[in-house]
Amino acid sequence: MRTGETLVPALVYFWARDASIHHRLVFDGNRNHLSYNRQMIPSSAAQVQVQILPLDRRHNEAMLDILHQSPIETGGLSICFDRLPNIFAMADLKYNQAVWGGFFNDGKLEGFAMVGHHNAYVNGSVSRVMHITDFYIKPQSRGRVYLRAATPFFFSERLRGASFGYAVVMKGNRAAEALLGDRFAALPWSLRSRIVGAVVAKSILVTFPRRKRPLFPVRAARVEEIDDIVTLLRAEHSHRLFGLAIDRDQFVAQLEQRPGLSINDYYVVERAGKLVGVCAAWDTCAFKQNRVVRYGLGLKIVRAANILTAPIGRFPSLPAPGEAFRDVFVTDWAVCDRSVEVMHALLEHIYNEYRSRHYHTLIFGSCAGDPMLEATRGFWTTSVVSHVALLSLEERWLKDGAIDTRLPFIDLALL
Repeated sequence: MRTGETLVPALVYFWARDASIHHRLVFDGNRNHLSYNRQMIPSSAAQVQVQILPLDRRHNEAMLDILHQSPIETGGLSICFDRLPNIFAMADLKYNQAVWGGFFNDGKLEGFAMVGHHNAYVNGSVSRVMHITDFYIKPQSRGRVYLRAATPFFFSERLRGASFGYAVVMKGNRAAEALLGDRFAALPWSLRSRIVGAVVAKSILVTFPRRKRPLFPVRAARVEEIDDIVTLLRAEHSHRLFGLAIDRDQFVAQLEQRPGLSINDYYVVERAGKLVGVCAAWDTCAFKQNRVVRYGLGLKIVRAANILTAPIGRFPSLPAPGEAFRDVFVTDWAVCDRSVEVMHALLEHIYNEYRSRHYHTLIFGSCAGDPMLEATRGFWTTSVVSHVALLSLEERWLKDGAIDTRLPFIDLALL
């Protein structure tokens, strides 16, 4: 914070500090919700008669209802990681095959999970990988061994699209962490896993304006620069584990398919007639939202103060219960020589742009230990760390050296 900004009323500071709570939750699941963790950790003694059946859009309303029964409550805030209006929409954008399995007990849907398949870089080559995600269970049905029963469904020869892949597990989420290792190794179509890294999500709180850096002027990208953008993205991702596998045709197709994202949402830095940096700013509210369910008494007071002071500080007001936070993801980023200074300039430009649009936060991230995370220095940020687990149906892929696990990549916008 610069010197002149220290005169901002103390109430604004406390709003900004507490408003960032939900970002510590965005990828941190139920870290502080101990009763939830105790229920979700599977017991080998638990017995349940369950059918695993495929799900489709006819089940959308029932699946959203289960999701809405799983808000996160911590720090006086209850929040839902919502997927209105269509829980299938994000998977359609990311995967070229998504297998949704529903856990039915006595004909009633008790929960569901999904395994998505897509192409990504592994050991420098494009490979087909799987991603296990979207595991939700009704509160009264937690603690049962649904995933154990679902293993043959998800990983049979008929449905499996890859022999290895990944899962993102929130640090401190004991329920999810308990599923890692060789827990399912003895089952048919055995699944093994090990932690190979971590992803750090940096939430940049949007408050005061920032000065732009004249040394690295940032501008909107142009259609005729798509080839150069794709070249930058390939240079960044081809050496990363699970890096984006992209070509020109795919890039253009994504611009047409992704709601709220066009070439106008890409920003570039150009030097000596050459693009040296690019990133996109993507508001994903069309298919996922961080929605407030309830404020505790303390945060109700904070929100009331925020409503009074927001016009003075030109901050956006905190959302009312039922409303969503306004977040923008900084994604599809790549810079020549992995220059932290160029990435920092891109973030500053997007920060000021989205401040004028009254957004609450920018979300940017990479793997733990990546020097590119330093691009957020000087911003007011909160950080959330999650495990990246390597999954395999064949033990050989988990042996040391079989897969280069340096710089694992997770697309936060589609997580």
